[in-house]
Amino acid sequence: ALWVWGLGLGILDAGYGGDFERIRGRARVYPFASVAVLLGGLSVSGLPLMAGFAGRWALMQLLATHDVLAAIMLLMAGVSVVLGHLRGLGSLLRYSASGTSEWSVGEQPVTIIFSGAGALAVLIVGVFPQWVLPAVTRTVDVLVLLIG
Repeated sequence: ALWVWGLGLGILDAGYGGDFERIRGRARVYPFASVAVLLGGLSVSGLPLMAGFAGRWALMQLLATHDVLAAIMLLMAGVSVVLGHLRGLGSLLRYSASGTSEWSVGEQPVTIIFSGAGALAVLIVGVFPQWVLPAVTRTVDVLVLLIG
């Protein structure tokens, strides 16, 4: 998910330093990169049906048994990431500063393939988490051993 998110940000040239005005309207020119940013970021936040959900859920269950406040803070962190991505999505979809409203594809074919494959992988792993759940469970078990 981080790779997909970073790929999309790199294509959008989003060294914008948190300034949403600099990416205003870029989804109209870079639709595949915008989808990669959105799906990658939402997966990092642990949204259900995304690749990051299985790990986030396992960690949430572990934290809930040991420290409820930490579990609540993890949940709030995910919610804040989702809200930030929704704000970014609004800026990406807003009309650009030049006023053009036409949609086009500004990405190179290679970046379209990588963005599309990454976004598809995030969705497939999110819909079929049983493919990664054993590895996630082992990781959480090791974390329990380190904590305890």
